[in-house]
Amino acid sequence: MTIRDNLTDGAKAMRAVRAHTAICMQGFVGRGYSPAFVEKFSEILTEVQSGVEFKLIARPDDICRACPHGQASECTLHSRNNEPHIVEQDLRVLNALGYRDGDTTNWSSLVQRIGQSIIPDDLDTICGDCPWLPMGMCKTALQRLRQHHPER
Repeated sequence: MTIRDNLTDGAKAMRAVRAHTAICMQGFVGRGYSPAFVEKFSEILTEVQSGVEFKLIARPDDICRACPHGQASECTLHSRNNEPHIVEQDLRVLNALGYRDGDTTNWSSLVQRIGQSIIPDDLDTICGDCPWLPMGMCKTALQRLRQHHPER
């Protein structure tokens, strides 16, 4: 049970998704760092795709907490001090999409903004040394989005 499931007033807190993860969600194909990570990613992706509003943030979210490289307050994927690098990545995504840390959106609006604002080659700058980038899943997903939202 997460904190958002156990609020005393019975209301659920709004889901928060790390900004760079919103890009990762476009290319997610059911693979990840561990089975627990894949399960949590799939769960949250299904939730946000259902149309609920969620916040885009520049800090660890529930998906990060399920990652074997995630800690309560930082990412340790490439090194113990990786969190500032990941925050910069989040901020690059927020800036590219015209959002600010903590802004609320829904799946449809997010996908539209991504399709209008980010081209596949932008991921080389946005994602940097992400180990998933060379696999091409995210670029392929963005190329499909661009076919529906070619404004940029």
